[in-house]
Amino acid sequence: MEETKLASGSPMIPQPLPQNTPLREGLARSMSFLIALVLLTSSFGHFQNPPAFYETLLKYNLFPWQISFFIAWVTPWFQVLLALALLGFRSKQGFVFAFCLFLGFVTAQSVALFRGVSADCGCMGPLYPSPLGWRSLIIPIWDPFAP
Repeated sequence: MEETKLASGSPMIPQPLPQNTPLREGLARSMSFLIALVLLTSSFGHFQNPPAFYETLLKYNLFPWQISFFIAWVTPWFQVLLALALLGFRSKQGFVFAFCLFLGFVTAQSVALFRGVSADCGCMGPLYPSPLGWRSLIIPIWDPFAP
């Protein structure tokens, strides 16, 4: 009896993962640009009024004042560096770091909401003030899953 050969598209033979197609590359670039824009807007707002961001972190009551001060000082710079990474050649690593950053934002806001904290969400600084609420979670939840 002759041995039958499996077709190249058969599920029995592992197929190589598709290479980056122009469509996939374009989508990744578009999402990198969108997330970088959100990060740059947020960092610009925090650079405009660092004490307001620090006060928002204190109202969340998640960390001692020293750690809140450090977070308020470092976060805008990290957002700028992350936006540059997303716009540059490190977009894959940028997506990972953006996911971690947005996960931290979601966690902090969720804990504050469950505690009943009444404060500004602090998302965009004084540029676009908005109250802490379930609607303020849209930006950090949507952006890292967009690609």
